[in-house]
Amino acid sequence: MGQFNGKDDIMPEVVALLTEIFTTPVQVGNEDERNTTLNLTLTQPPIVISDERIIYGYFDAGVSGQDIMVKNRHTKLEVFKGDRDNHGLYKNLFFYISIPFKSDSAYLILQKKSRFGVKSAFTTLLKKWIKQRGYSDTYISVNAVLNGTLFNKMLSHGKLKKINFVVNHIPNHIEDYIKNNENPSLKDGYMTTTIESKNGLSESFVNFAKIQYLKTDRNALVEFNGDEKEYDEIQFELELNGRRKTFYANNRNKTIPDIDVTYEIDKDQKTGEPLLNSMLKKCAEIVEDTFVIRPNAEPY
Repeated sequence: MGQFNGKDDIMPEVVALLTEIFTTPVQVGNEDERNTTLNLTLTQPPIVISDERIIYGYFDAGVSGQDIMVKNRHTKLEVFKGDRDNHGLYKNLFFYISIPFKSDSAYLILQKKSRFGVKSAFTTLLKKWIKQRGYSDTYISVNAVLNGTLFNKMLSHGKLKKINFVVNHIPNHIEDYIKNNENPSLKDGYMTTTIESKNGLSESFVNFAKIQYLKTDRNALVEFNGDEKEYDEIQFELELNGRRKTFYANNRNKTIPDIDVTYEIDKDQKTGEPLLNSMLKKCAEIVEDTFVIRPNAEPY
């Protein structure tokens, strides 16, 4: 991204876009709720650490297009009533962008509060901005953090807690299912076979998960001792440092990309808001742990 079209550095373009958003707030359609608008600006100009190639700050994001009623939660009395045209519900959302110079990728971390996020809006604005700046042949793809690297890390250093084998049909009759060697006749529904251990599954299951999830073809065909069986999905539940995440072998997009670090961030004792230095430290750790490939990392 330091030379994303062979010669130009994308970092000044990202800074310019963020500065433009701060100077001139933008409005974009809100994908989470129809008939509402996401209003986006920054609380202050983006902060740039040039030698570390890091940009961070806070988006000031609000949803308008709905009537607003604010009440005292103790008395239940109305404190403020806003209208959909002039008022909105706003939240400050932290962002962190790391742009290594000699790399094809940059790393974007966005804070999300409840269902409130700005990923879609910001990535749309970034793609549009790059085109407007004359880079018509440049395509920017924004992908979820979950990939083979994170799966391999959690599998190698954590525990494989559960495997679900899923088929998208159920038997018409349980008697026929048992008599027919557990091969159900086709009928809409879901049937799941679960293998689970509170202490983590054994090494043979770990090896199976690694092979099944990291293989290049996206089918859930499994071979046991020469016998093949096809599943519509195989799910692997992994745990590392107290955090669990489910990976899907067939439909990778179903894996939730969010990383919950709520309980790993220091907060202001009065307001409960995350502290900036703690957020910066955690973002650097996420980038390091998730994306940096160390010399002794296992291949995948």
